[in-house]
Amino acid sequence: MRASLAVGPEPSLWSRTVTLMPDTTTSDLRVHCECPPGWAEPLRVHFWDRMPGGGASAWPGLPMEPMPGRPGWYRHRFVDTRSVRLLFTDAHGHQTPDLHCERDGSLDALGVWREGPPVAAP
Repeated sequence: MRASLAVGPEPSLWSRTVTLMPDTTTSDLRVHCECPPGWAEPLRVHFWDRMPGGGASAWPGLPMEPMPGRPGWYRHRFVDTRSVRLLFTDAHGHQTPDLHCERDGSLDALGVWREGPPVAAP
């Protein structure tokens, strides 16, 4: 893809053509979710629009792995993934709103999303 940028009164002056390359780097993307009160365990992650390559899970999603030493917390790793749309569910009528993830992140039982792994318990 090529883009042109012109600055100043004369387009021929101060112009530059730039070749834009898509970001093709990928790594693993990790998501974590704390089971909210009243939800069934184990939690599941339902996803779609995984990039690169597309892909989606069948409803109600994939079972998440319990986090060692963190009762009520679950995790899932998306291999070679730059971004993904997802929601967490207990497959018994409870689910989160849709999320779009481009970085590792955690959703606590109160519905607060933060980048990175879950905060250590006090």
